[in-house]
Amino acid sequence: MNVKSEVKPEDEDVKIPPPPLDADDGSFDLDTAGLENRVWLVRLPKFLVDKWSHLDEHANKRLGQVLIKENTAPGEKQKVSLRLSDTPENSEIPHEYELDIVKEVVNNTFVFTEKEQKKDKDKEEGGSSAASSSAGKVTKPSAFPFARTIPKKTSLAGRVIHECTVVPSLRDANYKKVIAKRKERLQQPPAARVTLLNDLPGVVASSNAPNLRGSGAQSQFMKAQKKDIKLDGKAVRIERSALLDILFKLFEEYPYWSLKGLKERTKQPEVYLREVLESMAVLNKSGPYAMKYSLQQEYKQLQNSAGAQEEDDGGDDDEDDVEMETVL
Repeated sequence: MNVKSEVKPEDEDVKIPPPPLDADDGSFDLDTAGLENRVWLVRLPKFLVDKWSHLDEHANKRLGQVLIKENTAPGEKQKVSLRLSDTPENSEIPHEYELDIVKEVVNNTFVFTEKEQKKDKDKEEGGSSAASSSAGKVTKPSAFPFARTIPKKTSLAGRVIHECTVVPSLRDANYKKVIAKRKERLQQPPAARVTLLNDLPGVVASSNAPNLRGSGAQSQFMKAQKKDIKLDGKAVRIERSALLDILFKLFEEYPYWSLKGLKERTKQPEVYLREVLESMAVLNKSGPYAMKYSLQQEYKQLQNSAGAQEEDDGGDDDEDDVEMETVL
């Protein structure tokens, strides 16, 4: 006799797929009208980013202009500079910058923009009112939670063709003012720190007496002390712009530096120091200065021209101020 076996699936093994996304919500649409736009990916100094981040994006102000030298000889690196507009917002920061092209060819890098759709805002407002009306009702939670995507209007802004780094020009008069202010901040004494120490020897305090430290103050103090000991001797990263200022100053003292010497003078991690050096110096592979860093050719020219100008105009401070003034 043949017996037909029937297996009844349990409820917990049944998989219910989440509801499909609505194709009408615009989440599948991608505006590719800006595919042919060529974009430069530029790394800016921190003080310049802070200055521009406070500007109103709808003010439609002209921040500056990018100058590209034409008729470049074959094999010569393209010279590009950035000149900021003469506005009250830029009065305390450098106006002239050298734009160093780190990568001339960038592959598979795109810039996208997202904008929240108006109908999504209406849904959120309607959802909040519906939630208030259904207050007090008990709803059964779903056994299969899923993440709900928030549809936004995504557009392709452009394709990245160059990756660049912006460095303040050594010829800019305001750049010297920025360096002087940083030196003043570094020379300022650190703020006073108050640390509660243990009781003095020979003094016995009652455990019931009021204690400003509270319970467990000794153990917390010992933990903090051990933490300071572990951090002692380790290099702490500083801002990239501050490190560039130090490196340019060191290359003014000596034209060639070893990595060990730069690491001792800057007190920076080796990996971070190598990364910054790649944007403004070259490592000589052969010759009498093998395995030593020197400034890139364009920065050497800027340094030499700035030094020659200071020697010619060093006798008259007033004339030097007039010649160093940036006219836009």
